[in-house]
Amino acid sequence: MHTVKINNFEVGAGNPLVLLAGPCVLESYERSLYIGKTIKEITSRLGIPYVFKASFDKANRSSYNGYRGPGMEKGLKWLQSIKEELNVPVVTDIHNEQQVEPVSKVVDVLQIPAFLSRQTDLLYTAAKSGCVVNVKKGQFLAPADMKNVVKKIEEAGSEKILLTERGATFGYNNLVVDMRSFPIMRSTGYPVIFDATHSVQLPGGAGTKSAGNREYVEYLARAAAGAGVDGFFMEVHDNPEEALCDGPNMVYLDKLEDLLKENLLDYVAMDIKTSLKKYEEVTNAKAPLSKIKKSIQLLQESSIAYEFRTTVIKQYHTIKDIEEIAELTNGSPYYLQKYVDSDTCIEQGLASYTDQELIQIYQQVLQKYPNIKLRGI
Repeated sequence: MHTVKINNFEVGAGNPLVLLAGPCVLESYERSLYIGKTIKEITSRLGIPYVFKASFDKANRSSYNGYRGPGMEKGLKWLQSIKEELNVPVVTDIHNEQQVEPVSKVVDVLQIPAFLSRQTDLLYTAAKSGCVVNVKKGQFLAPADMKNVVKKIEEAGSEKILLTERGATFGYNNLVVDMRSFPIMRSTGYPVIFDATHSVQLPGGAGTKSAGNREYVEYLARAAAGAGVDGFFMEVHDNPEEALCDGPNMVYLDKLEDLLKENLLDYVAMDIKTSLKKYEEVTNAKAPLSKIKKSIQLLQESSIAYEFRTTVIKQYHTIKDIEEIAELTNGSPYYLQKYVDSDTCIEQGLASYTDQELIQIYQQVLQKYPNIKLRGI
């Protein structure tokens, strides 16, 4: 597979998964910078290569009255400033050949919108710019059709190509993602990105604008990671409900870090399954407490992203037990998870706390150990 260099990192061929992320459109300079800065802080903590994404003009809005952005002149000034302020590469959309030259002077990646993915002159001119070209696969194209798109760019003498899957039209106002598309598109020899947020879009589903199902982003992202991709594209906003474009399918900024941990990382999640005093008994001495403590120490000293977690069971975990584990994790990310009864565990006499009981335990422990979080309720 070709590797594609963006700034000081490479995409594809086993390199770390890249993230292209930011707001759908530039709403204001301050807000765009804030979103980009926060994403950079997250990706820096997690060791993920990051490309800031935002559009200066959304030329294919459902309605004539839909917000399109600040326009090319002002938008490029904002993108240049954000690029310099955050010291990150930038990707943005282009819609015609005339935009290629001015935009390529500012950004690192020129993005071809899905509706324009077969436009020969646009592809060829973008490739001639010297920038990386990221082509969104048209909703109307089969994955294998992207080999023709690749050939058009190669004809211009460029091998700086990314291909992005963003779903296929499924009836009216709906998209589906065919997981076979990832190996099919990767067979072109170029890195493949998964657009996890546009893939849950419901185009035109709200009449004069698109609707979306952001609750499915994490599931599709996880499936894509399993199928094999080279990076993710996600539109992110601090408050999608008031976003001026594509709010219903954008990821909440404060949810992004957990989402990335699940999908983009070589990520270690260590289960501390029982109380410390019962640990060796429950594990039949296969995991002595001394080894558990050593494992925790090694993780804390490493550069690997990690978390500790406990699935809370009545027979194993009192408030005191949870506090002892929280103390052992020493400020690291520590999650309490709700235990879901299964036939086997019920036969063993194990039971879960109610949601309210678990919330009460969490709130009490949180007062002393602010690193603790609650998951699954």
